[in-house]
Amino acid sequence: MATSADFAFPGTRGERPEDFAKAQQFEAALFRAAVADPVVHRALMEVAQLLQPQSRLQEPQIMRRIEKASMKMAA
Repeated sequence: MATSADFAFPGTRGERPEDFAKAQQFEAALFRAAVADPVVHRALMEVAQLLQPQSRLQEPQIMRRIEKASMKMAA
């Protein structure tokens, strides 16, 4: 998560990962959900503080909450 934000700037040198656009979309949805959903916020903070592995954010319960928050914001 730390280095992917740098690649959002076109002038950043280096090879972008193959799934960069998809990862950017997921990260944006994750951050929107973290503002609205305390369970997602806690999971994100635990991952950011290295208390949980990054895979925590891909767990079905968290993914459903991220999708739900995205749908609410799109409506």
